[in-house]
Amino acid sequence: MPNIFVLVTALSVVIAVLIMIYTIVNHTVEKTFYLIFFSVVNLFFVFGNFLEIIAPSLEAAFYGIRVQYMGSPFLLPLIYLFYRDFYGKKRLTWPQHILLFAIPAVSAVSLQLFPLARLQYGEIWYSTNGQIASIQHTDGIAYLLGIALNYVCIVLSLSLILKSVRNHRGLKRRQSVVLLTGWIFPVAANVSFIFFGGDNSYDFTPIAYVT
Repeated sequence: MPNIFVLVTALSVVIAVLIMIYTIVNHTVEKTFYLIFFSVVNLFFVFGNFLEIIAPSLEAAFYGIRVQYMGSPFLLPLIYLFYRDFYGKKRLTWPQHILLFAIPAVSAVSLQLFPLARLQYGEIWYSTNGQIASIQHTDGIAYLLGIALNYVCIVLSLSLILKSVRNHRGLKRRQSVVLLTGWIFPVAANVSFIFFGGDNSYDFTPIAYVT
């Protein structure tokens, strides 16, 4: 019997590729600058997750994690910057960009340097339930700071959307309602996995990001 988790994740990889191609092809469309970067790092995240869940060993699963971390730390900051663009907010300065992406950059680099650097993960081990594999880990300081930054970005993004829903009418409000609806799924999936998921729980976050 086909593994439904693998099939669904593989489908999410295909969708992520199509989204990336679409955003790049339409790069001249207004306010797609951050969306293009998001589509690229999201593909790394989704594809790495696919490699992790089908991995037969610790080394193979951690290779999937390495691929994921070429994208996952940057997802929520990029979404926040896209929403700022979408709602016509002034773009952050370069020093502000550097500050925003400092923790994601440290997370991405320290993960690639593991086990020489243990800022992201302290210890890792391979786990499988016969259907999907996963890397379990103890939390490093960069991991905890990354989670904190992600939820700051979530709050800031939601505040932009909710303010538009409250203050606008017509097309702008309908667009904001669509954004809010789409935003609920990845946030709910991520919160559920981080706080309620046990060993070998399936992480629906990558799929939620491409729906």
